[in-house]
Amino acid sequence: MMRNGGTGVFRHADHIDRLFRSAALYHMDVPYSKDELMAAHPEAQFIVRVRATQVFPNCPRYIHRMALVERSRFVPRTDCATPIPGWKREAWASDVLPADDPARAG
Repeated sequence: MMRNGGTGVFRHADHIDRLFRSAALYHMDVPYSKDELMAAHPEAQFIVRVRATQVFPNCPRYIHRMALVERSRFVPRTDCATPIPGWKREAWASDVLPADDPARAG
């Protein structure tokens, strides 16, 4: 699972799996391994892989249409430094940040 800058969960592994299935349907080779593609995201600290053992249907009336209006400025990118969110500088968060977190430097 990867953060996506919004309120939803970005199921990265599912997207990668669909890419490989689609490529196979068109007899195309993907020049990277799944692990290489998973690791190609800047500032990702870890990737959690899960296998669903049970899936329960949800009533469609509770599934709302969502659209990306704009990406958060806190979504890591390769062309600029990721800004430090204000909450990471609050006293209540300081003891749980990783030792190498940039928020600890200032």
